[in-house]
Amino acid sequence: MRKKENYGGKKMNIKKMLPYLCKEDLNSLLEACVKGEITEEDFKVPYLYPFLEPEQLMTVLRSAMEGTINVSPKGILPFLEEEQIDELLNELQETENDKLAVDDLLPFLEDKQVRKLFGDILEKSKNKTE
Repeated sequence: MRKKENYGGKKMNIKKMLPYLCKEDLNSLLEACVKGEITEEDFKVPYLYPFLEPEQLMTVLRSAMEGTINVSPKGILPFLEEEQIDELLNELQETENDKLAVDDLLPFLEDKQVRKLFGDILEKSKNKTE
């Protein structure tokens, strides 16, 4: 028989605990979500985003892009750092991914990144016509 997570007659809500969890507990929760040990019905992974470290966010993003976790990679983008967005941009320019496209990154790119991206696309278009 499975024990219920009742405390004082009420079901404990993990979401409400997030601001009070230490990094280790957040990491344990993230791992349980990635491994499918916690159902989406019990806890939704996007609730974790504001509390995760940059490398943890990249773990969620990679899992989402691989389809091993059921979240939209686009929802993670606002929480990434500039270097991570740049890394992702370079990656997506070299390999296609059906869950995330270069276009999805546009709102999060710096002006210099947009100019470089535009220049690359323009150059490729010019080479096609030659």
